[in-house]
Amino acid sequence: MAVYEYTAIDESGNRFSGVCENADSVPALRLELSKMGDRLIRATRVKSGVGRSVRIRGSDIVAFAYKFGGMISAGLPIVQALDTLAQQSKGRPLRRILEDVSRTVTRGSSLRDAFETHRKVFSDFFVGMVEAGESGGALGETLVSCAAYMERRADFRRKVRSAFAYPLVVGVVSLAVVTALVIFVVP
Repeated sequence: MAVYEYTAIDESGNRFSGVCENADSVPALRLELSKMGDRLIRATRVKSGVGRSVRIRGSDIVAFAYKFGGMISAGLPIVQALDTLAQQSKGRPLRRILEDVSRTVTRGSSLRDAFETHRKVFSDFFVGMVEAGESGGALGETLVSCAAYMERRADFRRKVRSAFAYPLVVGVVSLAVVTALVIFVVP
């Protein structure tokens, strides 16, 4: 399946853009949008999942999950929370993804399905936690727990990397010393 970046007009005449990851061709994308009452204006095929830069940092996803969970726990509607977070996001790829998720939820899809279309950015764990929160009726608390877990996991990875840095440096230095001894001293 190809990935398309598109611009379309909705039923009320508002222009919007988005990314579709599950269309075979431009006519298939046009048909999919027409089913939802939208009209395709322009579509371009892109090589990666979200335009040219699909790289979104894990810390941005964690911050998003904390904020989104807090907004949902406070009683804000899902679409309004997604729109607010999309406006506040610093990176353009994350903004586009959140706008697409908001649009998908507005059209009647579940939040899990909306996030699942962006599996390259949101992990299986995140999507599963969203599904559990939706079905259990505690989406806000589930998102906050998910964010805390992802934060602990990133911290653990950082600690493991730093723990391996010292032995690696010692190994490289000792290899260099042994090589220098074999080349210059032994002959």
